[in-house]
Amino acid sequence: MFSIITFVPYLVIGILVFGTKLNVNFTATILAFTISAAILMGLAMVSSGLRIVTKSTDPITWAINIFQNLFSGIAFPVVYLDTIFFPGVSTVSWFLPQTWVYHLCRLSMLTNPNLFDPVILIQYLKGLVFAVVLFPVGYKIFQWGVLRAKREGTLGHY
Repeated sequence: MFSIITFVPYLVIGILVFGTKLNVNFTATILAFTISAAILMGLAMVSSGLRIVTKSTDPITWAINIFQNLFSGIAFPVVYLDTIFFPGVSTVSWFLPQTWVYHLCRLSMLTNPNLFDPVILIQYLKGLVFAVVLFPVGYKIFQWGVLRAKREGTLGHY
């Protein structure tokens, strides 16, 4: 819910202040948000599971945050990375799960994609692969962290 509350002002500011023109395909946007939610929940469960065990920020989350800030397309689309940094660096970006979150959301809200177009469908399937892999892996890591903390007696309420 907090994400929705923070997303709406960004959207309004983008449209009113910066003159952003949205070309939304609502079905594609809902699909992009669903895939994005699964990707981000998987990453959150990985982080939480490791944090429960280590009781500190885990190195995996730290590394993901560094790579995300540099290469996932937060500030600008990934296609411009080769120009900003060096040729070929954008290839690294496509292996980061967050890149697919931003890419699918931009694709669905700015280009009015046709989900029956094979090129567009492949983009969504690539994002879906990250979601299908990360969500169960995240769940297993979270489950492992909770069970280990219970067994060691390091959870405050157990």
